[in-house]
Amino acid sequence: MGGEFNGEYVKSLLNAGYAVAATDYIGLGTPGDHTYMGAIDQGNAVADIVPAVRQINPQLSENWFVIGHSQGGAAALSATRAGAKGQRPSGLKAVIAIGPGNSAESALQAVIDGTDTDPFAPALDLFVLIGAAAADQNIHLEEILSPQGQKIVDEVRNNTCLADLLNNTRSLPGADIFLHDSRTIAELSQRLRIYGNPDNGPTNGPVLIITGDADTIVPTAGTLKLIDNLRRQGSEIDDLVLPGQGHIQPLYDSFCEQQRFLAAHSGPPAPQTCPKR
Repeated sequence: MGGEFNGEYVKSLLNAGYAVAATDYIGLGTPGDHTYMGAIDQGNAVADIVPAVRQINPQLSENWFVIGHSQGGAAALSATRAGAKGQRPSGLKAVIAIGPGNSAESALQAVIDGTDTDPFAPALDLFVLIGAAAADQNIHLEEILSPQGQKIVDEVRNNTCLADLLNNTRSLPGADIFLHDSRTIAELSQRLRIYGNPDNGPTNGPVLIITGDADTIVPTAGTLKLIDNLRRQGSEIDDLVLPGQGHIQPLYDSFCEQQRFLAAHSGPPAPQTCPKR
């Protein structure tokens, strides 16, 4: 969780009695493209940070938790399968996923047909495609991107962070960066589902999924579908839907609920006061 905003959230966790460790995903701080929203890569990266941080501080508790927001929310769900043979990693007591990325198979089509009108969606989908192409040699960006899209992707790969792209609202890419080829998109959708969906299998252990009912960046309808799909697979899912809230607010405004959930699963006692933004 980078930046001043998320830094304040991390401080709240420290004040609540937690040690906090964060991971760089594949392609962030390592060679090659970042496999953004790659379910397996992200889940493994989250779980791998725990033994790594214990090498620095062996006195840390054997119990640990995962809290993730957006991309991190999807990674948190996948981390429940990062143990041996896809099981829950040793010591992982509970997971909280806030506005978790989902529905990778339909994201691109929703931008092209106008169903998803969020201004950030094309840029986010572009990063998903870069990551998916890095993970799957059968995905060819030149078959998906328009000439304008190919120009932007070259710039993004070499010089632009996602946050920088999203912050430059006057230059956000639109749906015209994608080729509107229905057959190609249909074939791609199945590969994106395998690559990026955190509900390709059941989660392991207690999970709390939080969303705002006005989230357009990770649309609420997709998150509710994710919850239903995980429950149908036998996952142990609690949910919290915050009225009138978008993608960012639930991170802070559900802090007390988050801490009560963790306290119920071997975490420290929940604090009496909670941060708000």
